[in-house]
Amino acid sequence: MGADITQQTVNAQTQTAMRTNITQQTVNAQTQTTMGTNITQQTVNAQTQTAMGTHITQQTVNAQTQTAIGTNITQ
Repeated sequence: MGADITQQTVNAQTQTAMRTNITQQTVNAQTQTTMGTNITQQTVNAQTQTAMGTHITQQTVNAQTQTAIGTNITQ
């Protein structure tokens, strides 16, 4: 009946002289409501790099919940 869509994007970048710290975070939240059906998707990407050593961390979280006639599906 109604659709609520919310999108958020956060970018944070910090650099110093001796070492370079790069942090990128992207958060996408989308919520749609149609006849009592809630769909939520979240994606988180975190990447950190330094001068002496390189540390790369990537995390991806996808959560999708659909409800149709009392049926819950979670992936």
